[in-house]
Amino acid sequence: MKTCIIDGLSLLAPMTGVSRFTYEICRRLVEPENPDDRDISYAFFYHCPSKKLKIPHQEGCERDTTTLLARFIRRSGILKHAARTAIFAVASVLPRFDLYWEPNHTLLPIRARRTILTVHDLSCHIHPEWHPAERVENFRRHFEPSLRRADVIVTDAETVRSEIIEAFGVDASRIVSIPLGVDHERFRPLDAAPLAPIRARYSLPERFVLFVGSLEPRKNLQRLIEAYAAIPECVRRDTPLVIAGFSGWNNEDLFSILNHVKKTVLSLGHLPDEDLAGLYNLATAFVYPSLYEGFGLPPLEAMACGVPVVTSDIPVLRETCGDAAMYIRPEDTDSIAAGILSLLSDENGRRVLSRSGIEHAARYSWNSTAEKYRSLFRETA
Repeated sequence: MKTCIIDGLSLLAPMTGVSRFTYEICRRLVEPENPDDRDISYAFFYHCPSKKLKIPHQEGCERDTTTLLARFIRRSGILKHAARTAIFAVASVLPRFDLYWEPNHTLLPIRARRTILTVHDLSCHIHPEWHPAERVENFRRHFEPSLRRADVIVTDAETVRSEIIEAFGVDASRIVSIPLGVDHERFRPLDAAPLAPIRARYSLPERFVLFVGSLEPRKNLQRLIEAYAAIPECVRRDTPLVIAGFSGWNNEDLFSILNHVKKTVLSLGHLPDEDLAGLYNLATAFVYPSLYEGFGLPPLEAMACGVPVVTSDIPVLRETCGDAAMYIRPEDTDSIAAGILSLLSDENGRRVLSRSGIEHAARYSWNSTAEKYRSLFRETA
């Protein structure tokens, strides 16, 4: 049986972004529906190898000692640097594996006969000003060597695949695109009964426009708030803006703005998935005016729940959302405002987008994504 080591460090973080992606794939790899698929032995690297797959924590959930320690380290630049040095030292002396999969942009010095690297986006390269300096420096130091070392590179979208080929001159035959998925057991249209407690828990109005995503510069929230302020007051009063998401980085100005508009904009913070699915269902419309993405999962999850979506007219979101969304120009506040107002004022248009969104999102599933990774691992190992 072949051996595969997977970098599980992202699983020690909250259930957002890379940690969600890694967990959704790994839980299907280690517990396949067909027992005959168990032809690779998996281990996870969390500072040391382990056979146990950790579940990224949600708000209010119990956390084990390793996860709590990782959270403490992330809050200190000095500790993060020391931890990274220690991680590299430990990784370099691990026994040799048949396959090493890195699900998070840059490789560790893990020895393996074959290596697969997943690159979710080139945000640090294209827009370094959006990220903490330490992250940009780490990316610049390790990303290109990781591209050269990897036997296979995977992206979530063809758009990012093309960006890597153009920016770094990587041979196209070494890069494949595997789209992300949606958990349709969780993100789906729900009956009214389970939604009432969620509405009460977060004091949600009858109608609202929803944004879900991390609070960071590329999500374009400042322009969204400015655009919403330009919408007639009677509309804003009837249908306020609700923001839900993990607090990211470089967002001090955003929080200052949120403090000034908290009477018309409700900020909920990071929600557990169980509540997030209900939040999507309760929303009148979903808006996602992101400036740059590697895939764009929140719009798909919103579609799966039957929420009409208005999002940015950028190549990767066109690729992900197809004809099932209304598109706006993300750098133009007038365009954002017009898109939201158009959707709110057109009940039939919302119904059409809701139906097409459900049909479109049904094409994406984590089971399909995991099966494509499983096939890639077999071909590569």
